[in-house]
Amino acid sequence: MAVSTFYAQVLLYRRLLCVDALPAPIDQQATVGIIDIAQKQYLSNPMLLRRLHWPLLMAVIETGDAMHQAWLRQRLWELRDFHSEFVWAYGIAEQVLAQQDVSQGRYVNLAEMLLQRFHAH
Repeated sequence: MAVSTFYAQVLLYRRLLCVDALPAPIDQQATVGIIDIAQKQYLSNPMLLRRLHWPLLMAVIETGDAMHQAWLRQRLWELRDFHSEFVWAYGIAEQVLAQQDVSQGRYVNLAEMLLQRFHAH
């Protein structure tokens, strides 16, 4: 859990501090690491993913692999009834992915989006 959370923080900080920067090798490693950990946890026991809402969110908005993105979205969707954090994470993921699709893959300003959602509640 700690490694996937660390990787999620790496991705978050790039999204917050370098909005228009392309992923560096460390960012790609972090995304792949989260996906690998999540898949292993899921195979071992699907309920283990309950601890990984933040890493799942960061990986789903970062991965460029459609299969991994679909798998991560499905995991967030399945876990939405477990805790409100999963509902929140799934909503953020869907919003980011929709905006990135419209903008042809250009990264969404995550800080701006999170602030808007915070002020809306």
